[in-house]
Amino acid sequence: MNGSSETSLPRGLIIAEGYLDLATGPAAKLGLAVPLQRRTLRTALRTAVGCQVSRRHRPRRALLIGQALRLLGRYDLAIVPLRRAARNPATRRDALLGLGWCCKRLGDLDAAILAITRGLASDPGDADLHYNLACYLSLSFESKAALRELAWAFELKPALRSHAADEADFDPLRGTAAFEALLGAGSRGQRRSGKLPVWPPPSS
Repeated sequence: MNGSSETSLPRGLIIAEGYLDLATGPAAKLGLAVPLQRRTLRTALRTAVGCQVSRRHRPRRALLIGQALRLLGRYDLAIVPLRRAARNPATRRDALLGLGWCCKRLGDLDAAILAITRGLASDPGDADLHYNLACYLSLSFESKAALRELAWAFELKPALRSHAADEADFDPLRGTAAFEALLGAGSRGQRRSGKLPVWPPPSS
């Protein structure tokens, strides 16, 4: 986010974002203690809920509330604010990623797939959306579609291969020739096409 848009946010939302970043950013990756991380997330949540905002900042507040609830494991409660945030173009992508995450953990893979598909309709070149869709399709045993989405994710963002190698969501695909070929393609120096994927993908 650029500096001008950051300073235009209400102070309460800036503070809430700071707490959320603290709980999920470098400090967390370096081993922020779980109790402290959860307290930080709860502080982010309280700050965002208590912040009075104008209409134009409501989607941002909804996203912050939804993300904090999601990270606290309150997936059922997170869905409502994330759906609100998904209605706004500025917060749609992150909201739909979070919504997919929650729906998966609530056992509703169809809703998770639908959320990510909505995101791809707006941005077919987003590697993380393709990757998450591949995860949910794999868990739904739609292997052909999952492999297609995973191939696009790797094409757009080759670094995702290192995540896929240990991703439990791909266990239904693991051991298949196509999946192993996708994981190994990067080590053979596969040339990128430079083309963005077509969404919806052509039927095969």
